[in-house]
Amino acid sequence: MDNGFFRNHLSDRVFRLNRFYKQHENQITPSAINFAQINYDKSVDETLHQIGMKSPRFFYEWNEPMKPKQIEFPKKAMPFNHYLDMYRPPQLVRREMFKKKLEKLIHQGDCEKSDYPDIFYPENKKKLPAWQHKELIRENIGSDKYAALYLKNGYKNAVEQSIMEEENRNVKDERKESAV
Repeated sequence: MDNGFFRNHLSDRVFRLNRFYKQHENQITPSAINFAQINYDKSVDETLHQIGMKSPRFFYEWNEPMKPKQIEFPKKAMPFNHYLDMYRPPQLVRREMFKKKLEKLIHQGDCEKSDYPDIFYPENKKKLPAWQHKELIRENIGSDKYAALYLKNGYKNAVEQSIMEEENRNVKDERKESAV
């Protein structure tokens, strides 16, 4: 039985609402039409690879954030380090993160996220200013600008890196299973 879902060509698998409605208009009465894909189906990758196509990967390209004019006393209060970072040139921030990454590689031998955001939390909470302590936690978690510290070679963003690492793990697992 060919119900249209097990075909070899991608163009044959395209869903056409008009054709579907014409075939089933005696059985169904639409009140509203709404489509959503909630979970990614892994069989899509397998099917595309079987017909000789690569799996599509989509990454969102963020627009530059809108910044108000820099003034000495802003109306909306925010931590001074965030306010000043907002007006720094992005190249300067990237260079600073690259230097920190190199320092970690030289002194620690690797550049991995720490298991604990701040293992010396009570001491650091007492001795560091609040903004510096929050910045230390952000760095150890790898959030915001600090995500660049933990990216592997060649990756532009953390989402791309995690997707590719997951795919590599799946391939290795499949190889182990097939070898057994």
